Amino acid sequence: MSLRMTPEQVARHRQRIGADDCMAEAGQPAERAVEPVRGPRVIGRNRWEQAYAAVLDLRHKAGEFREWGYERIKFRLPGDVFYTPDYDILRWDGFVEIHELKGMARRAGMDKLRAAIELYGGFHWYLVRGENVPIRMLSPKDVPSR
Repeated sequence: MSLRMTPEQVARHRQRIGADDCMAEAGQPAERAVEPVRGPRVIGRNRWEQAYAAVLDLRHKAGEFREWGYERIKFRLPGDVFYTPDYDILRWDGFVEIHELKGMARRAGMDKLRAAIELYGGFHWYLVRGENVPIRMLSPKDVPSR
């Protein structure tokens, strides 16, 4: 079974629903009158990260910050270990915010986060827990143990 319509079927359908009349009234050609609606950029490994990405995308469209990205930055830590935070945000004043989402905080993940904050203190670090509220971390001591 095919769901494709022939050009004749499309023309009959458009005539039946009056689409051509609506387009002509708007003064635009029928093909260009309706622009596709683009939703938020949804990026993440799970539903929580995807929901947070949708919130960041809405905040970006509202003009709160210049740009944001998902897992774009990789930090080298002592012992040839790497840490990749979830989100980075470039603010209008030039500062970069790092947002890390932690649902179930494992010790290794929190240790990497502490080490990254200690080594790369020039960033504005935020930890996001269950309520999607970013909590600012000014030093490694601000990272909760669990």
